[in-house]
Amino acid sequence: MKVKIFITMFISHSAIEKAKEKIGNLNEEKSIFSTGNVLYLNRYEDETFDLAMNMGCLHMINKNSDRLCHLQNVSRILKTGGYFLVDHCKSEWGKGFHTIEDYEQVKEQLKDFHKENYIDRMVLVNGEKIKIPLKVIPYLEKSKTDLIKEITCFGFEVVETFETDTESFGNSTLALFRKTP
Repeated sequence: MKVKIFITMFISHSAIEKAKEKIGNLNEEKSIFSTGNVLYLNRYEDETFDLAMNMGCLHMINKNSDRLCHLQNVSRILKTGGYFLVDHCKSEWGKGFHTIEDYEQVKEQLKDFHKENYIDRMVLVNGEKIKIPLKVIPYLEKSKTDLIKEITCFGFEVVETFETDTESFGNSTLALFRKTP
């Protein structure tokens, strides 16, 4: 049985290249990776996927109308009974990120993304850690309760939730939903 998986993430060309390297010749399809607009998902037909994963992308969509559009389309492209896995920041976005050296020093700047605002981030370039100024971008924190309420409005039921704190997504809720008939 072939399972079709859809993953949304804030675009990272280097992450896509690393994933392509890791799978190498394991996949007979020429290209299983694509980039595009996460709101509309126009290139995908209804009920195409068994699993959709939104790992750190939904909390980067801070406009309510855009979130509604994205969630409606995830529901549309998932098969009935399919699963939707979401990792969404609850609070203190940026705290614990491996690219931020001193969260306490920049936490107020992280909250002020409505103006042109940059913070130093640590990145690896050719194996060497260097500081570069990166623009602070919009994000939206949501409590576990609010996240569940938002997603279940689109025909999903909660399967399981976990409280997580990782270098990638900070203080977040990892939630597994199932699309109901």
